[in-house]
Amino acid sequence: MKKYLLLSFTLLMMGCKSASLQPHIGSGPIVLGNEVQEAFDKYLKTNSAVFAVSEDGRSSYGYYYCPANYRCLGNNLKSVRPAIESCEKNSYGQPCKVYAIGRSIVWKATKNTEDKLTEEAK
Repeated sequence: MKKYLLLSFTLLMMGCKSASLQPHIGSGPIVLGNEVQEAFDKYLKTNSAVFAVSEDGRSSYGYYYCPANYRCLGNNLKSVRPAIESCEKNSYGQPCKVYAIGRSIVWKATKNTEDKLTEEAK
């Protein structure tokens, strides 16, 4: 019975954690500016945790990475705030949102954005 309760509690907490990340994740059309894209490429080569960008994709970026032997990769919620704050310091008032967690892009592009990018690639 104790194992069942522990498992239930763990699953509940995992659900709460992912739900609390949602308001911080960006959505809608976005194209990264050259400087932001270069920073994202560098970020991918680090022990990356969270990468945030201004909502226009050009004004600013910020990221938070895990120093070696530091256990923050599994807790992206703690990494979100520093990444967003770093981005918003130089965003000229533009809000910043999470673009990537770890090496996965989590920004939610709209269907119209995906169609437009596909058409432009043709």
